[in-house]
Amino acid sequence: MLPGNEMPVPDVLVADDAFLLTINLMKSYAGESTKGSLKTVFDYKLNKACHIVENSLGLSASVFRIFRKPLNVKPSTAEDITLACIYLHYFLSRNSTTKQLHSPPGTPNFLKTLTMVQ
Repeated sequence: MLPGNEMPVPDVLVADDAFLLTINLMKSYAGESTKGSLKTVFDYKLNKACHIVENSLGLSASVFRIFRKPLNVKPSTAEDITLACIYLHYFLSRNSTTKQLHSPPGTPNFLKTLTMVQ
């Protein structure tokens, strides 16, 4: 569920125009839209979500070297690796001593970046 909403919302992927539209993939409307229209607002917010996800992936690759190259593992193993890195980042960010080593002041926090999508 989205914040402030009681209706369940399905999980979807955000993508640019390079991908084919499927039932669980969101991408911008084709063609031109009238300025201020709902289509334009949707396209803007979707584009913003794509940039946030891309930035989060770049930040996570800068912290965890495993994300700097393709993962040649089963999808379930890739999911486990990704979750382990997120949990490790969160764990290291909670303690003041490890926070200084893991993410010194001025270092972007990719978990905070991911929560901006909501």
